[in-house]
Amino acid sequence: MIHNLDRVSTEVNRAQRELLRAILECDLRRTYLQDDCRDTAQWVSLRLGMNTWKARRMVACAHALEELPRCEDAFLSGQLSLDKLMELTRLATPQTEKKLVTWARRVAIATIRARADEARRIPKDAVEDAERVRALGYLLSEDNTRMDLYGSLPVADGMTLMKAIDRRAEQLPTDPEAHDPLGARRADALVALAAGQIAADPDPDRATVVFHVSFEGLFGDKLNGVFEDGRPLSPEAVSRLMCDSRIQAVLEEDGQIKGIGQTSRQVPPWLRRVLMRRDNATCTFFGCGAKAHLHAHHIVPWPLGPTDLDNLTLVCPFHHKLVHEGGWHVVMNNDQVDWFRPDWTPYIPRAGPVALAV
Repeated sequence: MIHNLDRVSTEVNRAQRELLRAILECDLRRTYLQDDCRDTAQWVSLRLGMNTWKARRMVACAHALEELPRCEDAFLSGQLSLDKLMELTRLATPQTEKKLVTWARRVAIATIRARADEARRIPKDAVEDAERVRALGYLLSEDNTRMDLYGSLPVADGMTLMKAIDRRAEQLPTDPEAHDPLGARRADALVALAAGQIAADPDPDRATVVFHVSFEGLFGDKLNGVFEDGRPLSPEAVSRLMCDSRIQAVLEEDGQIKGIGQTSRQVPPWLRRVLMRRDNATCTFFGCGAKAHLHAHHIVPWPLGPTDLDNLTLVCPFHHKLVHEGGWHVVMNNDQVDWFRPDWTPYIPRAGPVALAV
């Protein structure tokens, strides 16, 4: 059985070597021009139904093998797979191929690829192209409940972004019910980073996300809010944003604006300092421990509940959403908060190890 597997694998390698020779011949003859393709890699990708990245590697491998007989022999004898061969030919030279073939047989494909990536100089035009096409955009879902981000960054900028996101994500709780827990935590981290930047902006009016809600919407959970561009905002999101935001009253009569009230912050700085001291500057959800970008949550929603210390508690952005969009409940009990699931079942975290009596 094993012998048969090795035999068939070697036969496949020999057939793939013929394929590489055919690709080389087509490239030298510039066959791709017959089908109005950009280059041979694109033509091979379409012709053989593979992704362009692999097709490009195969074209380069086909050229390199003409000067690397030891790599070719190792491939034909079954010592190297096609994937290893494509990576090794990026790195090997006629002077180094003997030693590299012995090394490549013992290591993983990823190890060969990493060494080749390090040794090969990145083309200057590829770097310049990455700078030219950098972009960030978004698409909103038809029901205005989701925003999909898309974009492209030069790799150095992209790694800087991901480092900042992952560093912030380490400080956030994990949502075990999320479809992709790590991805969800990274999404929360990106929002937290943006919120922190807005909070530090010296011009709050320019940095504020504005939405409108009717007076009736302040007291109920049936009416949507509306962003400045007219897109709707769910009642749950309105309730959460109203918890710790600046409020500006706009007086209307028969749909016409008659006056604008004074802007004021929901929780004044002096009260927030007292709140931070009482709650130890930490999210009060059991076991969370988050200390950054905390929101002052109104236990009884404003304006039904006052902006008083005994009606406020600190929550991180994730657990603030858990209350408003997730339907969880918070109850103040002698300067301590109790958390309840949407069905009002008390949330009791798993007990820790029992301390031994000394």
